[in-house]
Amino acid sequence: MTEPEQIEGQLKECERKFLKALQECPLAVTLTSAIDHRYIEVNNTFERVSGWKRNEVIGRTPFDIDIWVDPSDRVAFVKRLLSGDTVRNLEVRARLKNREVWIGLGFAALIEINGETCVLSLISGITDFKEAEEAKQAEVTLSSMARRLIQAQEEERASVAHELHDYVDGLLLLSMNLDSVRQHFPYPERNEQIAETSRQIEDLAMEIQNLSHRLHSSKLEYLGLAVAAASFCKNLSDQKKVEIQFASEGIPEHLPQDVSLCLFRVLQGAVEIALSHGGSQSVEVSLGGGSKEVYLTVRDSGISFDVDNAANAPRIELAIMKERMNLVDGEFSVQSQRGRGATIQARVPLHAKIDSAEAAG
Repeated sequence: MTEPEQIEGQLKECERKFLKALQECPLAVTLTSAIDHRYIEVNNTFERVSGWKRNEVIGRTPFDIDIWVDPSDRVAFVKRLLSGDTVRNLEVRARLKNREVWIGLGFAALIEINGETCVLSLISGITDFKEAEEAKQAEVTLSSMARRLIQAQEEERASVAHELHDYVDGLLLLSMNLDSVRQHFPYPERNEQIAETSRQIEDLAMEIQNLSHRLHSSKLEYLGLAVAAASFCKNLSDQKKVEIQFASEGIPEHLPQDVSLCLFRVLQGAVEIALSHGGSQSVEVSLGGGSKEVYLTVRDSGISFDVDNAANAPRIELAIMKERMNLVDGEFSVQSQRGRGATIQARVPLHAKIDSAEAAG
């Protein structure tokens, strides 16, 4: 099995475990595409409540099976998610397979499965007391499942990054061997070709190494958020040939791991948006905090986008960042106007998080 096939297999195993967890949820769960609305997965509770079997809905859309009493409600709540809004306690009026109308409470979040942005929905019936009590736990269940998926994905990122690191070592060794061969090669006219091949291998090794660091930052794990963020900005600046000004102050020494990881992923996404959607050649990154909070600001002066109206606005990327912030009780905001740059801000109140992190440490 080749290296890419092994990596793909590991990622699929991670997603398989998450999809298995969906089946164990007592609420009705659906996983649909955020782009074309087709069903990707449903659980046993959905089958029982709706009357539709899994093999009858997978690959089709809610509109195909006429399950929403008002289909515009489905379109509206997906648009809310893609705009970065949260969907909690949404009244869902569904038409079951037997044509009866069923009313429930819906909770939804954006997640990524197999490289595709999806809508994870949990729906609880409110027709009796027991189901109403389940509805109160739906948001907790949704948050827990999202955390489990992110944790599994991060563990897989670390595993893949480790394997890529080994691959980089092999490429660098190959480059050194080629240089050694070139020095003793009896045909000088071929030496330049060998030297060029060696340089290409070294360039490839550096690209893979950068990918490895983006997947999993060992500096974040061992040296903390400020060091990892500074390293990321410098490496990306060198790689993309752009100016990234980084400043940090007052980051607590014992910052909880989930907060550090969340802010680091938001930093990666925000800078990528500034460079790709904003077309900026200069980005300012500010990381600060104290005993009560930690915050991140990413500001650019590029072409940018109109969050509400522009077709090129990175709605999905922003929505996923906001969902990450929700998991650590954080705040997330975007200020952007086409032609005038954008500012992305993230803030996490620490409260008792620092105390618990210090106790654990």
